[in-house]
Amino acid sequence: MVDSGEACLNRLFKDQNVNNNNFDIVIINTHLFDIPGLDIAKEIHKKIPNQMIVIVTTTSREHIFNGQLDISGIDRECILTIPFRFSDLVSLIKSNKKT
Repeated sequence: MVDSGEACLNRLFKDQNVNNNNFDIVIINTHLFDIPGLDIAKEIHKKIPNQMIVIVTTTSREHIFNGQLDISGIDRECILTIPFRFSDLVSLIKSNKKT
C-alpha cells in the first residue's frame, strides 16, 4: 500500500519486471493529491498491459468518459464507486482474474 500516485508508480515499476508480474491487482483511487488515478492507470497499462487495475472513485461510472477508460486500459466493470462493499471488490477480482 502506498499513499500517492508517484509512490504507486515507483513501487510498481521498481518491483516489477515486465515479464514477471508481481502484483495480482492494483487498486487506484481517482482522486489522489499528486497524479490523477486514471493517469496512473494509463502509465501502468503502457508498461504492463495485462495488469488488473481496479479504480475506486466517488464519481459515478456514467460520468467517466469511455475515451478516458480506453486510454487507461480500464474496463468499465472494474470501477467501484465509493462507498462500496468489500464483497463487491472480491466479486470483481474473482470475475476478472487474469491468468
